[in-house]
Amino acid sequence: MVERRTENPCVGSSILPLGTCFLFLKMRKIFFLIGIIGLEFAAWPFVLAETNRVELYFFYGQGCPYCARAEIFLKDLKRQYPTLGVVSFEVYNHRENWKLYSALARVYQIKVEAVPGFFINDKVFVGYDEFVASQIKSEILHCLNQKCLSPREKLMVLQQSSPSQNLEKKSSQIIVGWLVVVFLAFILIFGLLKLIKKRK
Repeated sequence: MVERRTENPCVGSSILPLGTCFLFLKMRKIFFLIGIIGLEFAAWPFVLAETNRVELYFFYGQGCPYCARAEIFLKDLKRQYPTLGVVSFEVYNHRENWKLYSALARVYQIKVEAVPGFFINDKVFVGYDEFVASQIKSEILHCLNQKCLSPREKLMVLQQSSPSQNLEKKSSQIIVGWLVVVFLAFILIFGLLKLIKKRK
């Protein structure tokens, strides 16, 4: 029968005292675990980059040559970044899409009169060339690493805030109206009292 022996580097060590040797072995295990945890945290930004979804709204016109080039560019981007979602709207033949284009432009506080148009996070790009392409790609990379609002979310925020703004406007109009009524009533009463005093 073969006897198994577990070799312990601390037994028979003449370099370190026994207690110090066992402590050293424990510390080595702790440092190994700390190293693994450190690698996990180092990889965390890359995990986030893979999971963040980025939404881009693309407005184009059928037959527009710049729009056709932009479509090819966006297809390439979608292959590079699987979490990129491109929502496309054709505006020449679909009036409702042009209305949406104009509504989004108001949300982003710009005026649009041409295509292609790109909405991503808080950025708007109109037209297409190499510079616009590099700016769009830069914004996509930014949003992959940091959560960005989608154009749809920005539009929803505006729609939710609009009724309250209208209500505030109506409330202020009602208050001003009542103040005018009270002021006129005061003048009328003051005039009547003055007239009664004169007759006496």
